[in-house]
Amino acid sequence: MELVMPPFVGTTRLPPGQVALTALTFALVSAVVIQVFGSFRARMNELRLFCRLVEDGELTAKLTARPPAHPDDLTLLAHSFEAMRDRFAEQIGTDPLTGCLNRRALENRLRSDWRLAKRRGSNVAVVAIDLDHFKEVNDSRGHPVGDLVLQQLAGIMKATARDTDTVARLGGDEFIVVLPDTGWEGAVTFAERLRQRVEDFGFGTDVAAVGATVSIGVALARGTDLISPEVLLHEADRSLYKAKTGGRNRVYS
Repeated sequence: MELVMPPFVGTTRLPPGQVALTALTFALVSAVVIQVFGSFRARMNELRLFCRLVEDGELTAKLTARPPAHPDDLTLLAHSFEAMRDRFAEQIGTDPLTGCLNRRALENRLRSDWRLAKRRGSNVAVVAIDLDHFKEVNDSRGHPVGDLVLQQLAGIMKATARDTDTVARLGGDEFIVVLPDTGWEGAVTFAERLRQRVEDFGFGTDVAAVGATVSIGVALARGTDLISPEVLLHEADRSLYKAKTGGRNRVYS
């Protein structure tokens, strides 16, 4: 199925996939505006949504409204704008399947934790998690069961993490947990506790039960030794690779 006509692709100087994604983003923006303002739109003099596509593929949106005549409507309008802003922030930064943060939000959160750790001279740990043999689950049980397994895994990670930790999905069956103010012992203890809980959990449904395990890699940056968030993520990914090549269902630190 072709989502974007070739002549339109040429005028934007973007590949078809990027144009299609931009079109879907515009649809999301429009849907959120309609959902947030609801019936209040009928009481407004004017509400306009402007979207502009720049050459690098970034879509900027601008919403304008003519102030309503009644003071109470003006207050309601202000609250609606705040609600829309919060809704955008939630949807843009959240993985829709699992409710975890997405990659973009993870990078922002990790960068913030990294700066704070560097300023305080404290530690920050990154735990990389990957479901073992997840492709086999999708192939044998179907994608709906696979999606359920991912949602259940996300629930286990959120229940195991602290309120100050960050749980994110990078994509597929890859997840990251950021542990601020955590040393080696605490990070490894968290990872092993998570691994054991996953192994003990009954994934899937009563009809389509799935036994699942995870491989986990741990990386730690200590105080002033912090180099960059990107390096920390890379080190966690290297540890994850060693956990998987070392037999899976294990923690490597």
